[in-house]
Amino acid sequence: MTTIVGLHREGEGTWLGSDLMTSFGGMMGGIVMGPTTKVYRNGRWAWSHAGHTRAGNAVEKRAAKIFTADCPLEVADRIKAALVEIGFQFGIPAEDGSVGAPCSNQTFLLASGDGLWVIGEDFGVTQIPTGIPFVDGCGHKFGMGAAMALLEQELPPETLITKVIELTSRWTSGSGFGSEVVFLPATARARKLRVVSHR
Repeated sequence: MTTIVGLHREGEGTWLGSDLMTSFGGMMGGIVMGPTTKVYRNGRWAWSHAGHTRAGNAVEKRAAKIFTADCPLEVADRIKAALVEIGFQFGIPAEDGSVGAPCSNQTFLLASGDGLWVIGEDFGVTQIPTGIPFVDGCGHKFGMGAAMALLEQELPPETLITKVIELTSRWTSGSGFGSEVVFLPATARARKLRVVSHR
């Protein structure tokens, strides 16, 4: 798994970060490697993923098609289509008649300079409020606690995200090998709207 962290500040932009560890076959008896890039940029969008490596690979391979979408809902639909294409099944009834989860442990963080969205395991899309960090993946409870405590220190966003990933990596075996953070500046339109709204 991994740890992904995002923070949007209205009129400034969005920061998106991840640790650099990848594991295959589970943490116990599996292969752990790093550092590997897990924050990607394609056009106006950047994204990161916590979940199955294969799902992240599928989206990365199809990024040119997925991230030409105009809105987060369309990106979510295209991500789901990419996963179905490689064999993921969502909501398929099990032998006992129960319906499986739409997609176990898949979270995508989607960012533009003007917002931050989480695409959940059911491919529902939620916009994260400006100024509030979002953490998911391995150790996400530790990460959210650290993020909220660090938020009070008024650290620069890149520093806050780096520290959250560093602290989370100490508390969970599913995160590590350092971190990377990308910044997407707010568009000129968003900066202008922010100035107007403060009059």
